[in-house]
Formats: sequence, C-alpha cells, structure tokens
Amino acid sequence: MEIFTILFASLNLLLLIGTSKKFKLYAGGAVAGTSLLFILGEIIIKVQTGYYSLGKQEWRNQGHAETMGSWVMPFFSGRDGYFSYPGEHPYDSAVPQ
Repeated sequence: MEIFTILFASLNLLLLIGTSKKFKLYAGGAVAGTSLLFILGEIIIKVQTGYYSLGKQEWRNQGHAETMGSWVMPFFSGRDGYFSYPGEHPYDSAVPQ
C-alpha cells in the first residue's frame, strides 16, 4: 500500500506542473500531507499488529488483516460485504451471548 500511495501522490504532484506557485504550495502540501499521514498510520498499525515480526500467512490467520481493515473502514463488516454499525449486523442477533 505504501508504494501505491507514493505513486498516487507522485502522479498528483505531476499534475501541478504549470500552475501558480501559491496553488502548488496549497495543493502539493495537501497531497503530500495526506499521503504522509496515511503511510505513517499504516506503518503504526502494522507494527502494533505484529506485521513485521510474523509471517504474512500467520498474520492473516490471526485476524490482524481485519484489524487493519477496520482502521481504514470502521463500519465495514468483512463477513459478507455489509456496511453496519456495531451490533446492527443481521447475524449478530443469531449468535448466543
């Protein structure tokens, strides 16, 4: 994901060629800032979930991919692609507490 973020930011910054210095500063700063924020957040989540210390398959099997996905899309339930708020999934009521 880091590579795609850097590629996306680079392409956006290339689109600023030929614009005024003031616009380059504002738009370029916004693109660079949000890209940097995303990359830092992703690395922090990966470190906290053990991405760099576990094998990739073991990391996925322990459910850490869902943890990282919930950071990106907090209300997305990976069970069947259903957007929900906590406690609103149709299957939640069927599970005994």
